[in-house]
Amino acid sequence: MVLRYDAAQFRGLSRDVFLQALTAEGVPAGKACATPLYTQRAFTRANLEPFYARGTALPDYEAMRLPAAERFCVEEQITIPHPVLLTDRDGLRSIVEAVAKIKQHAARLAREPSYA
Repeated sequence: MVLRYDAAQFRGLSRDVFLQALTAEGVPAGKACATPLYTQRAFTRANLEPFYARGTALPDYEAMRLPAAERFCVEEQITIPHPVLLTDRDGLRSIVEAVAKIKQHAARLAREPSYA
């Protein structure tokens, strides 16, 4: 599962500190690709052209800049592995409770040297 982390909802707590705290609460979570897909080599014209009919107008991904997508990848993206979500109701509730606990202690977590 991919989620968007909004630091403003956690008193400015960075995504990386949030992830450390979530993991400490027993919820395996992380961040995936740090760059948007359109910046990957697979999206260069040379790599795309063989898959399309000659003359097909392809987007110029190499010239694209999508600041919102880039910010999402670098600052906001959180991933929770699929198997974690296959738990029962109590297991899912424990994820919600872990997030609530982090939110409650966000200001302190931002100041702790072990997290910051």
